[in-house]
Amino acid sequence: NTPLKVDVRIICATHRDLAGMVATGEFREDLYYRLQGVQIDLPPLRERADDIPALADDILRRIAEERAAPLRRLGPAAQALLAGYRWAGNVRELENVLRSVSLFADGAVLEPGDFSDYPEIQNPLPPASPVVQGARASGADTAGSSTAWERLEAEGIGLRELQIKIEIECITRALGQSNGNITRAAQLLRMKRPRLSQLIKEYGIAV
Repeated sequence: NTPLKVDVRIICATHRDLAGMVATGEFREDLYYRLQGVQIDLPPLRERADDIPALADDILRRIAEERAAPLRRLGPAAQALLAGYRWAGNVRELENVLRSVSLFADGAVLEPGDFSDYPEIQNPLPPASPVVQGARASGADTAGSSTAWERLEAEGIGLRELQIKIEIECITRALGQSNGNITRAAQLLRMKRPRLSQLIKEYGIAV
């Protein structure tokens, strides 16, 4: 019966698309807006491979301090190797791998051979061809059923350029089908709304 004054800060994290869940009635709208103060969308590590060298440097520095051991670092070839892996466990998986590898490595510089206990990193499986599906869905190819490889050859562009083109095509089509509703477009693309909004701004797509 006695009022108590409290000073709290609530920090929430989720991998779910809460905005989309609000739209479909799966999450309470009032609770969503109570929690939505400062919102940070953190893409998975596979979408920001450029961060891996800096993250690895920080992780390896902390490992060296914890073990009172010599500092190790990633060589350029190892950086390229780790950038090609999809990191389903994100930064936590990266840290676990580096903890193991740095414990048994001989030199101060980690090279691809030091990751021999991780065949999934040295020989990663290709993703389930979202690029090919995107290319076919976009309707932008000549025959209507070109593979991503055929588009690479026909258009004379690199993989990253093709990925950007396909993202723009798919986002544009999803926005068209949703009449410019970003939340609905994100659902069609099976991605989070904040990430879609970020891409729309990045690519300058009109909504």
